[in-house]
Amino acid sequence: MTNRREFLQILGLGGIAASSGLSLFSSGSEYVIGRGEHFVFSQSGPLLPPGARAHFLFKGDDSGGVMRLMLRSPTAGRRPWSPTGEPCIYTVPVHVPEGEDPHISFFLAASELQRKIGEDVLEFSRELRDFSLVMVTVVNTPIIAMPNQDRGFYLFTEMHQYAVEKADVMNLDEAVSSNGEVPIEPPSDITFKYLLLMQKELEEMGMLRSPSRSNVQHALRRGREKNA
Repeated sequence: MTNRREFLQILGLGGIAASSGLSLFSSGSEYVIGRGEHFVFSQSGPLLPPGARAHFLFKGDDSGGVMRLMLRSPTAGRRPWSPTGEPCIYTVPVHVPEGEDPHISFFLAASELQRKIGEDVLEFSRELRDFSLVMVTVVNTPIIAMPNQDRGFYLFTEMHQYAVEKADVMNLDEAVSSNGEVPIEPPSDITFKYLLLMQKELEEMGMLRSPSRSNVQHALRRGREKNA
């Protein structure tokens, strides 16, 4: 694994990142994602004052509703606290066809990971809006590539999420992102330069929202020719 950490744009309030064509990969740039904010923290998480409430959101029954569990500080006194919920694990297999550049498969897998998490966040958008809450994601494990036992690799990330009132977060300055960007650690044989390059080409081709294997192959080829 490389020690360099970049950001993968996979989350956004109300699934905006998954539906509006915003950048899949970023290098720390700011994005405008509408009225809401989505704060991402590392393992330490946000600190809330005593009496503040964390709202854990869950998909409801078949009717499509959202269940909300409110949690207050488990201890009395004046000490800040950091909510902890059940971790959510996302995995996406990455299959690299023989002879194909692994950048292509990595990009397509990351796009699928974006779609999966974006769909989950979309479920909670009305609840966040109705109660004037912001989404908080605490990343237990950044997005990493793990080897399969037989061949290839898969993308893996573990996180837990809840909603809070923005004014209750005491350490907003420690968030690694305020608009839903989750840390990613690309494997050493995946050059981030080419992922950004493919993104730019796909955007110019109008294919960024639903990149197919053939489109990504074409975008990578075009980008390399321009940078030759």
